[in-house]
Amino acid sequence: LVRKLQEKLSAIEKLCPNANVFVVPVLPTRIRAMNEHIQFYNSLVNRMLQQNFPSVSFFGVHSFLDREGLLDRRVARNNDDIHLGKRGIAQYVSMMNSCVYKKVKSRKYSKKPQGTGAGSKEP
Repeated sequence: LVRKLQEKLSAIEKLCPNANVFVVPVLPTRIRAMNEHIQFYNSLVNRMLQQNFPSVSFFGVHSFLDREGLLDRRVARNNDDIHLGKRGIAQYVSMMNSCVYKKVKSRKYSKKPQGTGAGSKEP
């Protein structure tokens, strides 16, 4: 899957070299074993982006976690360990809006590239 993502990003880079590209990590769940796999996959994606596509934004999902590192019940659907509920979706949309706005604004008004690449922290 990481290789497929790399191929897609290469194609985007060739077709639209000035595009603002955002990659969103796989969101956590309330299932510990599944989260281990998700964290591993996200770390592979992050490493690939840092090495090959430093201008691609890859945002963290820490605001969706509870103290145990699981999907916070307040943002999950009722009785659902995997999917976001209305509050979680609103938080996700807000995070994306904020990230896109900051990246576009920094590119529009700055002559130097900003620290919004793959290694960046969450907005």
